[in-house]
Amino acid sequence: MNYSKIDMGTKHKLAKLPSKRTINLSLWSSFNTPLHRAGLAGISMALKHLQPDKGKVIDWELNTNKITLNWTCTDREALTWLLDNTYQLTPEGIIKIPALGGISSDTAIVMHNGILNTFLQHPKSVASSGIQNRVIQLDESQQIEVKYKAITGYNHQNLKSYNHQQINDLPSQTKKKTDSRKKLYNSQGYFEPFIRIVSWLYPGATDKHVALGGATELQESPGGFISLLFAPIACSYYQVRSRLKASKSRWALIIPHVEDLETFANIRLTEGFQVVSYDNYFASGVSDASLRYLMLIAGDKTATYQKVQTCDVWSFGAVDWSQQQTITQRHVVDLSPQLREEYELCQLHLENGKKVGKNGTFIDVSFGREIAAENLVQGKPWYRGIHEILKFNSEVFTLLTYERKSLRNMKESTIEKNLTEEMATLFSDAFTWQLRQRFSELKRNTSSGKPNYDKVRTDILMSIRDCRTSQAFTKLQTLVFSRPTSAKNPFLQGIELAKFYLWMTQHWQDCLSLMTLAIVGYQDPWKTPRIAKILESKGLKKPQYLIDDTDEEAVDSISQIPESDEDDNPYQSTDDNPSSD
Repeated sequence: MNYSKIDMGTKHKLAKLPSKRTINLSLWSSFNTPLHRAGLAGISMALKHLQPDKGKVIDWELNTNKITLNWTCTDREALTWLLDNTYQLTPEGIIKIPALGGISSDTAIVMHNGILNTFLQHPKSVASSGIQNRVIQLDESQQIEVKYKAITGYNHQNLKSYNHQQINDLPSQTKKKTDSRKKLYNSQGYFEPFIRIVSWLYPGATDKHVALGGATELQESPGGFISLLFAPIACSYYQVRSRLKASKSRWALIIPHVEDLETFANIRLTEGFQVVSYDNYFASGVSDASLRYLMLIAGDKTATYQKVQTCDVWSFGAVDWSQQQTITQRHVVDLSPQLREEYELCQLHLENGKKVGKNGTFIDVSFGREIAAENLVQGKPWYRGIHEILKFNSEVFTLLTYERKSLRNMKESTIEKNLTEEMATLFSDAFTWQLRQRFSELKRNTSSGKPNYDKVRTDILMSIRDCRTSQAFTKLQTLVFSRPTSAKNPFLQGIELAKFYLWMTQHWQDCLSLMTLAIVGYQDPWKTPRIAKILESKGLKKPQYLIDDTDEEAVDSISQIPESDEDDNPYQSTDDNPSSD
């Protein structure tokens, strides 16, 4: 029988059940969500793994967009057999899914913690034997100790939250109190026409108004229920350490948009996807998590067409009004060719780091990559809004200074690959030259001791921080570019100044971000090969001395900031959940 064709308005029980049971599952069923389609991909992967046992209990047909299941036993017996062979546990109490093949121990522990912090975050969803430690080898010289919640059972194994007992087997008093809405099977062991959907199947699917007696709960056909049951297999999980969202974003659940079951299974089981290192599963934000996943599943980065290029990303984090984690963000991310190229540069220049703190080795994610990824998924320049960080406090801004060289390299790479608007590049170069002239002037006027470059830097940063309107920016850029040295600014020679100033007026917030970026990652223009070529083409000669934050005479407070340490950094996101690392 095809349950997907049951009339959703029909409430009566089936009078007679056929000897052969058939359920047809289609990717493009009317009520399917991306999570349902991910579940179908999970079923497809599970059945492929069970190919040697095909026909013993369940027979099936797999297609690119459809799955047909057949059995002659009861629904209870068929589903129990399938779950027993799909959802298992290792002797250490870690979730084991044979359908995923030979995944690395790094991926296994991340998936275990990820499932427990998303689908199975409610304490009643698992039976736990306590918190355990596991050592993971990051590289030849570094190890990291990971905590995880060892479990002895979980809902995807035993369907604990549903009433399994046959009604006729219950005592009369219990039978009267049994809520039929919580039943999965009828008294004969066959699916009920409508099955209640709970949050461990579809995160966030809770009964919003319990007092209405189930009127606001979600229900599914048996086919929809089975699809959701296998969704965790196809999903991916990233631990989030966001500086912008802090504890509001701790885990990211990635739900791929599956359009071809066979293609997705082949990609998901490739060696490159299976042996990802542990630190790759740490993201700086939900946008970063989604892009890391899409880049990973893209495989060959030289390909012009990507089989899976869209995903949903759900953020799980803490909120004031709930003791448990809840969904704090939902986004759909599409990896276009340009976005793919830009994010490749983020991965190249704004990498995760492995650092040693007071409590051992930890993964330090890139703050700059969080800002860049949030912008890129919205189609904005990667640097937009960096100046807003100045409004937080000095400690948050300091996080950016740790990555000043990486940010500078990111800026140059996007310019060289023509991913930065021409006017934005012109403004950045012109401002950097003005900054150099200010430093040169200070150096000449300092008779003894070291020039206080940091005062110049701080004064400009404070002016940027206080600039909140286009009118205020007009005054600021006038002060910057009206100095006598600006008349000799080589980047303002031979251009249409009216067009340049009009662009600044229209993009004044981007200009503030570019100014902040230039200050944070300042390097004497002559030391940047691209800029040096421009200066030489204009007839300028390299000076005998350079003004740079690496020069002994120009060492400032920013270059003296110590390396980040998880224990000393108040903005290093932490996770108090014992099932997390």
